[in-house]
Formats: sequence, C-alpha cells, structure tokens
Amino acid sequence: MNVRSKIQALNIVLGVLLVVILGLGLSSFFTTSKLKKTKDQALKQNLYLFERSMEDVRTCLDAEEYKLAKIRLAEALQLLKDNQKAANRNKAVQQSFDSIRKKYCRIWNSSEWGYSYRASDYPELQKGFESICQ
Repeated sequence: MNVRSKIQALNIVLGVLLVVILGLGLSSFFTTSKLKKTKDQALKQNLYLFERSMEDVRTCLDAEEYKLAKIRLAEALQLLKDNQKAANRNKAVQQSFDSIRKKYCRIWNSSEWGYSYRASDYPELQKGFESICQ
C-alpha cells in the first residue's frame, strides 16, 4: 500500500468520523430540546393540578369538610413544594404559581368568605395557608 492510498483511506476514516460526531451532536441537541419541552409541559400540568387542588380545598371549606380540606391542602402544598425549584427557572410559570397563591390567600383572608375564621379550630389549615401566603 503506497502513501497515496494510505492518505485516501485516512481521509475516508476521518470523513466518517466527522459525520458520526456531527450526527451525535445533532441528536444530542434535539434530544435536549425535546426533554426541555417535556419538562415545561409537565410543569404547566402541575400548575393546573395545583390550581385544581386549591379549588378543591375551597370547595371542602364551603362544605365545612375541614378534615378533607386539610388533606387536599397538604396535597396542594406538596405539589407547590415539588415544583418550586423548576418553576424558578421559568418566569412565566413562576408568575402563574404566585398569582394562584395570591388568589387563594386573598380568599382565605377575606372577611366576605370567612374561611380563616370558620377553620380556626383546625391549626393545620391555618398553618398550611400561612405557608401559601408567605
């Protein structure tokens, strides 16, 4: 095998190696992009679940089912806790979480609804809403 054929073989090997590296790089880029979209969708779904959980708490309070409200509030707080770190990376979702928290905090403290007064015998509810209102 002469020098020219060795150089041609080396060029072919380097060309194949370059194509493989580019393919892996593009594959990694698209996988990362898809993973980010999936995480954003999951975060938005959890935002919806948090809002529904808070509405369930309100429904329980309206029905004076304070023990059930305590359970639903604990679930909502866990959802909020689990998603807080991820939401901090996405400003729009963070603002949505904050607006939901403020909405239900205003409802809790509203004299019109009187939830905080009616649930005064349930310190777990008081403590849960205090953590939401922070």
